[in-house]
Amino acid sequence: MATKQGKTVAVHKQNVPAGADNFEFDLDIAPFNGYDSTTDPTIVEQHILVRGSQNVYQKISGTIANRPGRKLIDSVVDATQAPIKSAFIWNTSLGFSYAMRVANGNLQFFSAITGTGAWYTLMSSLATANQRVVFSPWFDNVTDKKDLLLWVMHDKNTYKWDGGVALFVSAINNTSITLDRTAITNGFASSGTVTINGTTYAYSGVSGSTLTGVTGDASAQAVNSVVYSTVKTNSNIPTNDFTNDFIKVVNNQLYSGSYTDQRIFLSKNTDYTDHSSSATRLTGEGDTIILDDTGKGIGVFQGQAVCFAGTSLAYLISFTQLTVGSVLGEQTKRQIFNLGNLVAAQGHEFIDTLSDNVLYLDQNNQLRSLGNFKNFFTTKAVIMSLQVQTELSEENFTGGSLRVVNDARGDLCYITAPISGKTYLYLERITLTAQGDVVTERIWQPPQQWNISRVDSFNGVTIGFSNSNPQMYQLWDTLQYHDDSPSGQLPYTSIMLTGYHNGNQGRRQGKRIFEKVFWEGYATPGTQLYGALYYDYQGSTTLLSVIISDKTSGFTTNQLFTGLVPPSLGDASLGDNPLGDGLNTLPDDQATLAKFRVINDVQPIDCFEYALMVYSSTADDRWEIISLGTNARVSESQAAEIRK
Repeated sequence: MATKQGKTVAVHKQNVPAGADNFEFDLDIAPFNGYDSTTDPTIVEQHILVRGSQNVYQKISGTIANRPGRKLIDSVVDATQAPIKSAFIWNTSLGFSYAMRVANGNLQFFSAITGTGAWYTLMSSLATANQRVVFSPWFDNVTDKKDLLLWVMHDKNTYKWDGGVALFVSAINNTSITLDRTAITNGFASSGTVTINGTTYAYSGVSGSTLTGVTGDASAQAVNSVVYSTVKTNSNIPTNDFTNDFIKVVNNQLYSGSYTDQRIFLSKNTDYTDHSSSATRLTGEGDTIILDDTGKGIGVFQGQAVCFAGTSLAYLISFTQLTVGSVLGEQTKRQIFNLGNLVAAQGHEFIDTLSDNVLYLDQNNQLRSLGNFKNFFTTKAVIMSLQVQTELSEENFTGGSLRVVNDARGDLCYITAPISGKTYLYLERITLTAQGDVVTERIWQPPQQWNISRVDSFNGVTIGFSNSNPQMYQLWDTLQYHDDSPSGQLPYTSIMLTGYHNGNQGRRQGKRIFEKVFWEGYATPGTQLYGALYYDYQGSTTLLSVIISDKTSGFTTNQLFTGLVPPSLGDASLGDNPLGDGLNTLPDDQATLAKFRVINDVQPIDCFEYALMVYSSTADDRWEIISLGTNARVSESQAAEIRK
């Protein structure tokens, strides 16, 4: 038995000749252990990927795979040079979802009401300063018993959209508009205004699919025209001397904050426009919270609001009931956390929630979690990005965002940097052992060159909003290995780079030698896959490229392993085809990939250390790596040249 990477593994030695036919390989075998761009690559564990890796990720199976290509969701390609500066997915209380975006001065929503997905404009000609839009849904429990979407955009107003969308059927002048579906259950308010082909109509009531008390003649509108609720502007809300930069609805109360003001305004839970309170403040009434520095954003910690301020402050907002005379009132409390210089959140767009803690990017570009942790007696802002600390500190996150999306991969935190086009991925999985112990896996994935500004989940699909065009893309499970773009299909370079091998970090002063490199994994037969070997640090002795598979040689018959398509349960008798003898139970579509084993002969070179790279750069390359390594052994060459 032997110990490798903290695990005990069986070592099987075979009788093989030494020298050129030595096939005893020192392998890195899946599962790999994430990505580390901070630790020196010559001392990092060999099972960890290092800086230089990109567009690859560690799958749940433990293999390293090149990422799927981003897939265009929009039915109409828009090549306008205009990035998406703000975005939001509104999952309504009525059971349907809207994608919202701000690009090219327009605030728009995405709908497939006509059968084909399209963007519809709610607001246009927005100034640059007004395109940093922050959204938050609020539930109307008084009138319409549904949620509505609120937003602010660096002015003195709070905006509202009810979310009603339908198709036009008919209209009677100044009387009614008939829709193709029930109005209330499809988002329309009980009274308000709608827009049809750029014309706005007011209505005072709703009866089934009919809007009643209509002002204006809509009878000339074309049948099947799109009808949607019009935006309502609430001027000078919460007050006329306050600039609204960010909002957050917590327990159905709207918190409004500003990057240039120390006040946080709290609305009533029954009216988002009313921030007043009684002489003795009652439960659910409004309030004004005074911070000790200007606001930076609002998060949620265990159901309570957390307000960041200045460079080092965070405030946990809570409420305590107390009796004043015969009146049961409620006192607003603020618990102050002095986090340390530049440890406060750098902006509202960089705050989310993970595992009931506040996850955010601080002003040093480091990922932190504000919450309760084992061995701590008080709430702490714990750094989560040591493995990528240097890389994040060098990045420019202007116009970016942080978003946590849960899917089959686990809880993934996406941090976008639109200027460089990179997205940084932090993964957390919480599992339960057979003994009932909770185990948390935390790893970083290599950066992805997606060229997006925002990430969210839309109808169960993880999507990215483009940093260059008004386009929306699916990011995972696309079953394509090229990136869609307005200019057509684009290839991308996928790189898997391991740390340096130097005898498991135990022979740093002596030389090693090898003449064979082994690669094992899965790939489509036409994949053009290459390997690279860095002999000594950054290839200072030499850098060698080898072909794993290309257009000319491909995989040979003996290197590629494919099986027959097994019978399905409905086509085969279990007595003739037992489950263990052929029915395919491999995860996702991995069973469609061929398995390969390739050994490259290379020129023997004495070196102190070496690093292995796998890469591809042509469209539709698809591969996963299970293991890789060399037949390295101690060299007979002495390292006399390093003596002094």
